[in-house]
Amino acid sequence: MTKQLLISIIVLLLVGIVIVLGIYYYPVNKPVVQTPDTPDKSEAVDMDVLFAEIQAASNAEAQQAVFAKVKNLASDATTLDITGCQPQPPIIRVHLNQAFNLKNRDTVERQLVHGQFTLTAPPASDALVAPAFPGEGVFGYECDNKLVGILFVTQ
Repeated sequence: MTKQLLISIIVLLLVGIVIVLGIYYYPVNKPVVQTPDTPDKSEAVDMDVLFAEIQAASNAEAQQAVFAKVKNLASDATTLDITGCQPQPPIIRVHLNQAFNLKNRDTVERQLVHGQFTLTAPPASDALVAPAFPGEGVFGYECDNKLVGILFVTQ
């Protein structure tokens, strides 16, 4: 066996090992793409704790901190599913003067209530809604008289 043939075999073996390792490790390290089946970061939040933080924010600094937290957790989803009064996603980013889909797969009507506004979702519906928010902010809403979700309203 000549020296040149031996070097060629070693190079081919190394290339083969690199290819096999690449095939093995790529699925482990490939980036995760957000799909409807991938949970939003807001789904991991204890909403009762977050609601308590919002209500306890009595000064400007605390309110800014809560606003920043909600902004970070807000989902950019275009549909809010309110089936069973268990919103998915629980925190959704809504833009001023823009509509979003409100979905209800229940057999009964659902209403989202926040002080001055009520959004109604008829049974088995997927409707486009455009609430008239007074401005940017964090709007907690109730369903069946229980605080369940947040609409994060932004420009």
